[in-house]
Amino acid sequence: MLTKTHFEKIAEIILNNTYNFKSLALKCEFIDQMSDYFVSINPNFDKTKFVDACHNSKSSLEKSFKDEVKKRGFDTNKIEFVHIR
Repeated sequence: MLTKTHFEKIAEIILNNTYNFKSLALKCEFIDQMSDYFVSINPNFDKTKFVDACHNSKSSLEKSFKDEVKKRGFDTNKIEFVHIR
């Protein structure tokens, strides 16, 4: 049976391989289908947490964004990074 650790690693893999999806819609569909399957095999699976983990690229994407903002001379405190799903 898959455990929380397995699900966390799968979400991390999806998050780190976003470039492999041709569009955000395909990524969302893939994540939705995976999470539906995980719910079917584990009644304790939290679909919301999994979906959030697959999309939460704050550590890499937001850092890149803030670095680019600083490079262009803008104040990062006045610009908000928003994740859109």
